[in-house]
Order: sequence, then structure tokens, then C-alpha cells
Amino acid sequence: MGVDIPGEMVIIYQDAFKHFDTKNCGMVPSKILGTLLRFVGENPSDAEVQDIVAEVDPNSIGSFKFPNFLAMMARKLDENSAEDEIRESFKVFDNDGNGFINRQELGYVMENLGENLPKEEIECLINEIDIDGDGQINYEEFYTMMSSK
Repeated sequence: MGVDIPGEMVIIYQDAFKHFDTKNCGMVPSKILGTLLRFVGENPSDAEVQDIVAEVDPNSIGSFKFPNFLAMMARKLDENSAEDEIRESFKVFDNDGNGFINRQELGYVMENLGENLPKEEIECLINEIDIDGDGQINYEEFYTMMSSK
């Protein structure tokens, strides 16, 4: 797994799981997964809950065990960590903090990274990433590009 869950978080997840394991059988009904996630501070949509149920209860038995729940939470932490890294990378390129990366900012960062790109290549990069055609890269476009690599 990409991220180890800190010990204090494991305890929080374990306590929450036990809170919803009302029969003390080591299992929680899949139908209350959304409530359990909200109890530990997550805010999933109904569609996300359905996807997560399929992950923690792959055999559709109607309940899941703590190790399945913990593995899913580790995956979520890993995803959140990756998104934070992408957000920080975007900030490096967005020198003026206006939420967009323009040609000058891209050229400047690439030059500082030792990549002295001709203006044509910078134009090519911008055009390839620029989904909405405004001549700049916004965070969503940057995220899409970084996530597809």
C-alpha cells in the first residue's frame, strides 16, 4: 500500500468500527458504511458510498470486516496525499497565484528545472493540456494531465 495509516488514526477507525458493530461480531452492515465514513470525518456522496461498499464488501454479503475498512481508508489517504502533491506542484507553476499557468510561467519553471524549451514547445504543451482553449492551464486541466501520467 502507498500510505501507512498513523497509529492514532487506526485507533480512531477501530473505535468507530466497534461503535457500529452493535452485535459485537466483528462485522458492520454495508448499508451503514456512509454513516460510518461520516462518523470518521469523511463526506462521501451516495455514489461514492456505493463504490466503496463494492470495495469493502466485494462478495455482496451485506457486511464487512475491519481489515477491509482499514484497507479502504488507507487507499483514500493515499489518494488524498497524491492530490495534495499535485496541488503543491500547480502552485510552483502558478507564480502569480491567479489560478492559471500561462506561457511565461511555464517557460520560467521549465527553465529553472534545466529545460530550456523553445516558445513553440511551450505553445505545444499549453495547447495539449488546455482543454477549454483559453490559452492557459487551470487547476482542473493540470490535475487531469498529472493524473493521467
